[in-house]
Amino acid sequence: MYWLASEGVDVDSVKVVAAGVPNMPDLLETGQVDAVEGVIPYGGLMASQGVKIAEPVTALGDRVQMSFWGSHREWAENNREVIGRFKAALDDASAWMKEHPQDAVTLLMAKTGVDKKFEKFVKVPEFTTKLTPEDLEVWKKAMTEVRGFSTKKQMKDLVLGGGDNSAE
Repeated sequence: MYWLASEGVDVDSVKVVAAGVPNMPDLLETGQVDAVEGVIPYGGLMASQGVKIAEPVTALGDRVQMSFWGSHREWAENNREVIGRFKAALDDASAWMKEHPQDAVTLLMAKTGVDKKFEKFVKVPEFTTKLTPEDLEVWKKAMTEVRGFSTKKQMKDLVLGGGDNSAE
């Protein structure tokens, strides 16, 4: 919604509908919807079929953290070793994907059951387990501007260690 608003669209005029991602090109072609968000790998297929693909997340900035892992603060503070091992495992997986991108794509296709015809459209994204208060500020800003989100919480208070979580 933030991207639509930044492009001058009145977000209150947008009706969001659920649709199966593989069906999105047909929905566009038949005029049943005006726009779709084409996620990997289906966005690549749509682009190959001549559909103009936008990158809505780029309206948020050059680097946008898309995934977060959360817990109750008390649990996190009492389980820093577990969190450290979890993050280390994710960092190892990320390094492996970076070193073996084609193997990562093959594994992804096998584990998700996505049809192999989409394999050429899969791009292995860059992952990081580092989360900073600034990463959360991006989302806070977008939610505030588009839907009037409000919080008195400081983003540094939502990140274990206040944002210096590199060792956790």
